[in-house]
Amino acid sequence: MCQRETLWSMTLPQGYPKWIHYFRTQMRRCFRAACLAHLDSQEMLKKRLNGLISRSPLFSYRTVWRDSQADDLLRGNPFVWVPRDKVRGFPELSFSLDHATVHPFVLHLQSSSHMDVLAYYYEHIRPETIEDVLGTLSDSDASVRRLPALAASLPWIASPSLSVVQERKKHAALEAREHNTPLSSDDGQSLFGPASPGKLHLEKQRLTNTFKALQRKGFSPFAHGSLGGYLLAREHGDWAIAIRGGQHRAAALAALGYHILPIRILKKLTVREQECSEWPAVCDGTIAPADAHRIFLRVFQGNLPPYVSSRWPPSALTA
Repeated sequence: MCQRETLWSMTLPQGYPKWIHYFRTQMRRCFRAACLAHLDSQEMLKKRLNGLISRSPLFSYRTVWRDSQADDLLRGNPFVWVPRDKVRGFPELSFSLDHATVHPFVLHLQSSSHMDVLAYYYEHIRPETIEDVLGTLSDSDASVRRLPALAASLPWIASPSLSVVQERKKHAALEAREHNTPLSSDDGQSLFGPASPGKLHLEKQRLTNTFKALQRKGFSPFAHGSLGGYLLAREHGDWAIAIRGGQHRAAALAALGYHILPIRILKKLTVREQECSEWPAVCDGTIAPADAHRIFLRVFQGNLPPYVSSRWPPSALTA
């Protein structure tokens, strides 16, 4: 079966009525058409997709389009199919997941060269300060700009501080325990390097396992869980989605060539450009409003911070 045909291949519990299998078959065919058509034949697909999804008794995803307004995503069901060029992976660095993506996870899965892409990424992307992660903070206090890279936090999430470092280390340790590996927070983070050999192996293993599972069975929200993301909304209604949970699954789906990604919108985390003065890091004076707005625009547009863009991707992959 073509990998795009299995986008909605669901594993159903015993006892479900036969007509549910009809929905599964129709959803599969419809999303295959959407993928192959690059969402260009929108009017035909809108009717078919929305009709099927609205009648699905199991798990309803609704479809949004590039010309949808930001508020359209916040109405009704939070489960949506999103064009991948609207999605941002690793939001602090903001890797766009469009078809020209340079996300290290996607490049690792797609690489046909002898180069170890992920090892290169963690070896060369080793930011030292929060400016290396968030970009230039020319209007903020010098003491803030000197904070270590692990203290970096997007201004609408939390203020950059040493407490963020501790939270990141706790998350890394928890992640290691979940995957039954003897790693500690000192072995590194997924976001950037350095990473120990054990951490590098874990990331490769997770990516490979996720990729093969999706390639073999297709995406199932029951088996794999939903991707979680929050809305970045501009004043004029344009929008993007920042992935909050499911970085490996999002990268695997992109590497498999899907043009739309299934995402659960985390409505409580909606970030609006016009509310910049109310973001936590701006309210407490840690980040200047002008710097916070520049960070928002960079993340929204899917642009890497200068430190990263000057070192990534490697020339061997772009030649």
